[in-house]
Amino acid sequence: MENNNKNMITNPLTKTTNIKLIESISANSIIKNYQEQLQISVKDYFQGLKTIKLYECHDTGYKFFYPPKIMGDEKFYEKLSKFPWYYMNWKWEHDIVNNIINKENKILEIGCAKGGFLEKIKLRNKQVVGLEFNKKAIKNCRQRGLNVFNQTIQEHSKNNKNCYDIVCSFQVAEHIPNINEFIQSSIDCLKPGGKLIISVPNNDTEMLDNSALNTPPHHINLFNINSLIKIQNYFNIKVDSFYIEPLQKYHTGFYRKEIKTKLSQKLKKKFKVFSPLLQPFANRIADFVIRSLSKHIIGHTILFIYTKE
Repeated sequence: MENNNKNMITNPLTKTTNIKLIESISANSIIKNYQEQLQISVKDYFQGLKTIKLYECHDTGYKFFYPPKIMGDEKFYEKLSKFPWYYMNWKWEHDIVNNIINKENKILEIGCAKGGFLEKIKLRNKQVVGLEFNKKAIKNCRQRGLNVFNQTIQEHSKNNKNCYDIVCSFQVAEHIPNINEFIQSSIDCLKPGGKLIISVPNNDTEMLDNSALNTPPHHINLFNINSLIKIQNYFNIKVDSFYIEPLQKYHTGFYRKEIKTKLSQKLKKKFKVFSPLLQPFANRIADFVIRSLSKHIIGHTILFIYTKE
C-alpha cells in the first residue's frame, strides 16, 4: 500500500489527506463489466482515462474513487430504471424508518425517486418534502400530490435551516462526489435533536464484490459500518442506532448464482462426462442453502440513524 499525501488528494468525506491508495483499476475492465452484467455502455464516462484509483481513509475506513468526475448522468439512470429492481417503491429500510417516525414529524427525503416512501408516509405525516433530479420522476410525484423540488440538499438548506425533524436519504450518499457538503447540508436542515437517517450499500457484504454497479459511474463512495460510525467525529451528530439488512428475497439471486457456479465447477472436475446431467442437482442444492441460511446472511444495505447535537 502506498501513502498518497504527496499527491494532495483530499478525502471528500473528512477533507483530510490521511489516505492510502488501495487499487488502480483499468477503465476498460469497468466498461467490460457494465456491458457483460447489465448490457449498458459506460465508455463515454471514461474518456481520456486509462485507470481510476480507489483510496481508503486511514481514519474512518471510508473508500472513494478518483477522479470524482466519473459519475452517472440522467441518461445513465434512465437506462438503469428499465430494471424493475432498481427503483423499488418500498424496501427494507423504508420499513425501519416508517416504524420510528410519528405523525408530528416534518420529514425531508433526499433523492426521493418515484416517491414511493413519501407517498406512504404522507397518509400519516402531512409535512413531507422530497428532493429529486429526475424530471420525469418529479412530474409524476407532483401529479400524485407530493411536494417534490428539483434541488440539491445544498440549495435546499439555504432557506430551510433547522426546519425538519427527520432528514433521510436511501441509497443516495454512495453517488455523491461532494459528500462532506451533502452531509453537512442535511444536518443544517435538521432541528436540534432531529434525526439524520442514511442508508447505503454495505461494503462488508460479499454481495457487492465484483459488481459493476459498485464502481463508477454508479458508486463513487464505498461505506461500511465502521466508516458510518466514525463520521460522527467530523459532524455535529451522534450515532443513535444502526441496522444491518438481512438477506431479502429480491437479492437471493446473487447468492444462488454464486453457490450454483461454485458447485457446478466442482461437479465438472469430479464428473467430467456427466456434469451437464448433474446441473439440476446443483440448482436444487443452491436453493436449499439459500432457504436454510437466508436469515444468517448479511444483506445489501446498512441504515444509520444519527441525532443532531
